[in-house]
Amino acid sequence: MKLFLIILLLPLSVFSQTSTVIDKPIVYLNENDSIISQKDFDKQLHHAVNIEGYYETDTTFVAKLYTRSFFDSISPGNNQKIREYVSMLTGNKPEDSDIIIIQFYSGLRNRISDLDQPYWKKKDKDYVRGLPKSIKKQVKAYYIYHHDFSPEDSGAKKWGWVYDKNRLIEYAFFPIHFNYNNTIVIMPDGKTFTYYGEHGPDQIKEGLKELVSQNND
Repeated sequence: MKLFLIILLLPLSVFSQTSTVIDKPIVYLNENDSIISQKDFDKQLHHAVNIEGYYETDTTFVAKLYTRSFFDSISPGNNQKIREYVSMLTGNKPEDSDIIIIQFYSGLRNRISDLDQPYWKKKDKDYVRGLPKSIKKQVKAYYIYHHDFSPEDSGAKKWGWVYDKNRLIEYAFFPIHFNYNNTIVIMPDGKTFTYYGEHGPDQIKEGLKELVSQNND
C-alpha cells in the first residue's frame, strides 16, 4: 500500500483542494477498519484515546482512526534486528536483557524540523523517574528522527537525536504519520507498548509498568 501522508489536524476537506485528488472518493474508517460516515468519524475522534491518520490507495483516500496506545509483540528475530539497528545508529548496544524505549520524531509534514528547540533534548531520566531501581537498570532509551529530515540536522545533533538511516523504525512501527513524537517500548521477550502522537513520559511509564507486571505474573 502506498502511503499518502497528510498533516494531521488539517480539516478533511484538504483532500479536495487540488485538482489531482478530487476524482478519488474518501473512505472513513474507525479503529476496527469498519466504514463510517464523516460525521461519525468526527464524533468518534477523541485525542485522549485515538488519533487520525491518512493514507492513499490506487482508488481511494482513507481517513482512519487509530488507537493511541496498545500492547503487542514482535518476533524474536525482529527484536534482534531492532536491537542491532539502534546499536548501529547510536553506538550504544542494548543487551539482550535490556528494555529499550524508542522515541521516534516525525515532526510536522511540510515543515522544517523543530529539533533545534530545547524541548527535544534527550530526556532519559524522565522515562525512568519513579520506577523501581531494578527496572531503571534495564532501560535504554533511543531518540530517532524521521528520514524525511536532513541526516545533518543541526538541532538533532545538538540534542542527541539520530537519523533513521534505513527507515527501519518508521516502516516497522510508524508507517502512518502522526505529528511530533511517537514511542515504542520493547521488552527482552519482544512484548511491546506503543503510543502514537505527542505525549509525555507518564503515559510511557504506565505502559512500561504494565509490561513488567505481565512478565512477573
